[in-house]
Amino acid sequence: MLVPAVVAILFLIFGAVFFVPGQVEPATVVPTPQTSPSPVPESEETVHPAKPSVDKSANPMEKIAVIAMLIALAPYGFYVYVDKRRRIRYEREFARFLFELSELLRGGLDPVAGVIELASSATPEVYRRMESLAPHIDLLAKQLKWGLTFEEGMSELAKRLKSELIEKYTYLVVQASRIGGGMGDVIMQCSADMEKTFALEREKDDHIAKKV
Repeated sequence: MLVPAVVAILFLIFGAVFFVPGQVEPATVVPTPQTSPSPVPESEETVHPAKPSVDKSANPMEKIAVIAMLIALAPYGFYVYVDKRRRIRYEREFARFLFELSELLRGGLDPVAGVIELASSATPEVYRRMESLAPHIDLLAKQLKWGLTFEEGMSELAKRLKSELIEKYTYLVVQASRIGGGMGDVIMQCSADMEKTFALEREKDDHIAKKV
């Protein structure tokens, strides 16, 4: 984000140095052959051509400043948009991840074995529905195989995804794992709550769009 700001500052300096206000090139006068004026009837009034209006308030430096501001802010705006799209995609897929994990836990697997099962090729159709999250699940499964606890691995996963919503529900999952008992039901409820949050956000966006 530093490069666009530097480019905008240089552009602004360039405009301030090389623009000299008030300099107007003289208009080229084309000589016309002189002809004797034709007599004008007394009943007709002489019409004088209107002088072109000049907007003295127009300042090109204002345009330069606006362009420089766009140069500085446009990349940041694009980054914010892309980051928001990435975060929303992670949140949707994390809810799917919790749902699939809860199904495995309710089927009798422990949390570590459930994550490793999701990361394996045994469930390719489920894995394809979590395409953006897949590399992070792979890393989580490897960390669990190396000896990291489920609680530590989930906390590290939430930090990598950089989403407040994911961190909130990861905290609930970690606390349920530490307490023990009924983890599958707790994780299933977390997934359902996240889906409800997404539905409320979509409803709010639709309501705002209708007003606009």
